Amino acid sequence: MKVYLLRHGEYTPRDHDPQCGLSDRGKNDIQKLAKFLSPLHIRVDAIYHSGILRAQQTAEIIATGISSRVPPQAHAGLQPEDSVQSIAYEIAQSDADLFLVGHLPFMERLVGKLVSGDERNTVNTFQPGTLVCLEKMHGQFFLVSWVISPGLVK
Repeated sequence: MKVYLLRHGEYTPRDHDPQCGLSDRGKNDIQKLAKFLSPLHIRVDAIYHSGILRAQQTAEIIATGISSRVPPQAHAGLQPEDSVQSIAYEIAQSDADLFLVGHLPFMERLVGKLVSGDERNTVNTFQPGTLVCLEKMHGQFFLVSWVISPGLVK
């Protein structure tokens, strides 16, 4: 089982866009990432996002580079300040490969919880557009398989 965790791309500041949608750079970074992922033939059961515009836009763009049984959809529990407990439990109880698009501090806390069992442990930092692939190990714990940040994708 694999879980892909992607922080949304760079977004437009609230004073320029009240909805804080992706900036041109953010869209470009995620498009490059989708193109990079395409030859890897990543297949997931679902692509979930927080429902916030920048996460939704990121999920829709990344969906062009991976295969999912269903189109990207909003999922409760992925907001920036949400507790990671319910999502971590849902992931641990599943055998499905999932792709989650979210925000800080949620994403860093979720990786800490899945890898170490403690959301307070910072295992990985997420700049906008960073993607982390986790693989399920024994029990409910995960291993960081790889990390891609926007600066690595040309």
